[in-house]
Amino acid sequence: MNPATRALRAACALVALVLALPVLAQARDAAARYPDRPVRLVVPFGAGSGPDVRTRQLGQKLAEAWGQSVIVENRPGAGGQLAMEQVARAAPDGYTLVMAGQSPMAIAPHLAKLRYDPLKDFAPVTRTSKGAIVLVVNPQLPVRTVAELVEHASRNPDRLHAASWGTATVTHLALELFTRAVGVRITHVPYRAAAQAVGELVAGEVQLAFDFYPAIGPQVKAGRLRAIAVSGRERLPALPEVPTFTEAGVREMETLSGWQGVAAPARTPRAIVDRIQAAVARALALPDVRASYTDSGFDTVGDTPEEFAAFIRAEYARWGKVIAEAGIRVE
Repeated sequence: MNPATRALRAACALVALVLALPVLAQARDAAARYPDRPVRLVVPFGAGSGPDVRTRQLGQKLAEAWGQSVIVENRPGAGGQLAMEQVARAAPDGYTLVMAGQSPMAIAPHLAKLRYDPLKDFAPVTRTSKGAIVLVVNPQLPVRTVAELVEHASRNPDRLHAASWGTATVTHLALELFTRAVGVRITHVPYRAAAQAVGELVAGEVQLAFDFYPAIGPQVKAGRLRAIAVSGRERLPALPEVPTFTEAGVREMETLSGWQGVAAPARTPRAIVDRIQAAVARALALPDVRASYTDSGFDTVGDTPEEFAAFIRAEYARWGKVIAEAGIRVE
């Protein structure tokens, strides 16, 4: 490269830097003032649902900390895809956020062509909660442990029936993950809703299910269902006598959970993402918030943007593999 060319390139770089300085200063000022107007937090579930209740509690704590309104907007439909699509198109300024979840971020992309890319169109902020999956059986089924269930299913391939909230829901995919891990065949029976699935399980129309504690807890406490394993590294406080899957010898189920987390549109300035993450993490650490989540069968998280992004990628890969191996399709 001749001296004239080097000089020209250096001059261009200097001009670009000078032109960029006002933009960088403006971005720093915006981050320092954030938030200086109401923040909208979109929830992909209906009003009164568990995720909605937890999000509203979090929104209230954020509003108190920021001195600005946090407007929780319910946008149910299409398994959470409508909410994700709405926020993916929003201005990347931190004033429109979404309570992202497992289905629209890690499951749906493997089943349909979406109008958003879960790995490219969002800036992960922090995972807010994780909920253990509980394996429950109808008490009429003569099994009390995972080992006994595996033995029974091995002797009766396809004759046991497992309920789920519907095809390709996490309660269905948990079944697929389990049967592949232990090498048995269990027939999947999808229902339209959690209440219907639990009702049929209690009635004995199906023999087992993988579900969250809020859905099956009362039935377990009443003796109408028997819990035999829970996901996670530690036992569920509400079911301290029930072993983890790892304790039962099925380590593949250890990290299985239902989860939610805050995400912003892609290209949201990192300084704003960090301010949101810090505020959410502080709110999740408050004793009353932690207690409320625990009572509903969930743990608070509050991880970093990098940790949440890595978690989403891992979940995306995990469920893509399960869906492909099981040949799952949705109409």
